[in-house]
Amino acid sequence: MAQILTQAEVDALLAAVLDESSSTEAKVMPRPKVPTQEYLKSGSNAERRLPMLESVSNRYSKILRKNLTSVLHKPVKVKILSQTVTNYPDWVRTLSFPACIGIAELGTSSKSMAVAMETSLLFSVLETLFGNTSEPVRSFENKELSKVEASLATRLISSFFDSLNEAWQPYLSMNLGSYQLETQPHELLFCHPQEVILSQSYMVSFGDNGAKVRLIYPVGTLDYIKESQMSDENNVQGPSEAFRKDIFPQLTQASVEVRALLAKGKMKLKDVLDLRLGDQLDIAEWSPSVIRLEIEGKRKFDGVLGQNQGRHIVRIK
Repeated sequence: MAQILTQAEVDALLAAVLDESSSTEAKVMPRPKVPTQEYLKSGSNAERRLPMLESVSNRYSKILRKNLTSVLHKPVKVKILSQTVTNYPDWVRTLSFPACIGIAELGTSSKSMAVAMETSLLFSVLETLFGNTSEPVRSFENKELSKVEASLATRLISSFFDSLNEAWQPYLSMNLGSYQLETQPHELLFCHPQEVILSQSYMVSFGDNGAKVRLIYPVGTLDYIKESQMSDENNVQGPSEAFRKDIFPQLTQASVEVRALLAKGKMKLKDVLDLRLGDQLDIAEWSPSVIRLEIEGKRKFDGVLGQNQGRHIVRIK
């Protein structure tokens, strides 16, 4: 006959289990030292810390459009929608199951970021690639992705991150790698639970289909990017000695167009129409007091018109 435990014995057993589980818990991620309230007040703080974010966002939309068009073999449009700053838990609560979240690490650092696409985009791509079938439209809510769906989602996530690497290239080598697909919102943990995130939203559309894609930057990751960029700028070196000795002298032998604007004036249209070969124009009144000297079409010096041994010259002022 089974023994019935008293309430005191049950409480003692629960206490023992809780003590044991707490000792085997995973190491808690350190809370980031970031100005949470400062970022929540206005998303413009992100641009002040990283002014190139707008340029990267514009580059990303164009590069992603090109890459997705290549994958789908049909025109794709990518439109920038918005940029918001919010708490990480608030953003996670907006996600539904199954989610399509890609997580990537920045090089060898411990920093990560994510890309989140609406699940409807995944199934629109599936329909585009494989065409309509006699099967009813799949209801993807509250159902785990199949192997085929997860494989395609991973391929799309890779395309999103590869495009982002290329968009950042003029400013910083992001080296985003170790891509990971996550479909369970409650299992997401790529930054501290109390961290603030920057979310950039894009609308991806092709044909009659369209869905949102979001880039998720934890503020700690943005700070790491800024520090890395400043470090790269400080390490930039000037031309090498070999360049000065070998290549630079060759460059100085290149020919460039130099032009001096000696006169500029106006004529009546009827006089222009009457011009014939051999006609002479009196440009004395057109000669400016300052001669503009242009090099390769760009104004470089100002000068005055003069003569030297019977030849017209321009003396640079």
